Amino acid sequence: MNYKTHVMGGVLLGLLTVSSASNILNININEDISVSVIYMSGAVVGSIFPDIDHNGSYIGRRVKPLSKLINTAFGHRGATHSPFLIVLFTSILYLLNKLIWLDSSFNILIAGLFIGMISHVLLDLITKEGVPLFYPLNKEKISLIGITTGGFVESIIGTFLTVAALYLIVRGQLPLTL
Repeated sequence: MNYKTHVMGGVLLGLLTVSSASNILNININEDISVSVIYMSGAVVGSIFPDIDHNGSYIGRRVKPLSKLINTAFGHRGATHSPFLIVLFTSILYLLNKLIWLDSSFNILIAGLFIGMISHVLLDLITKEGVPLFYPLNKEKISLIGITTGGFVESIIGTFLTVAALYLIVRGQLPLTL
């Protein structure tokens, strides 16, 4: 999937989960709009973050040396597309925050980052290339449908994700609504 589709997937999944995340983190999102903004920012960044392993991707072009290093070590759609390693990565960030920074706003960002990365993996799971769902135990990439990245079907999916996100915002059922 291209980065625009991933961003819209992150936005939609973020919108659908912001209330649940605030309950888990014990934060009242209705009292402060900034909680939703921080969470959704994390979801957007997380939605493109797994492609840091590809130096031609939107994020990879912005951090080329790091992207090249990760690609050399793991290849494209390797470790950064592993649900297990996404959970491990965000857990480490959460523990670091708990031990060092002690900032609840950062926990909100981490939760959004997690949701965005999961949305990325779910979208890549329906592409021809697939994702290594069971990495590091098994590096075999799994594809459920076989959609071509950048193709017509992806355009339809991207449009659907955008319309669904806008619908949720316009309906005013989400805390992101001002």
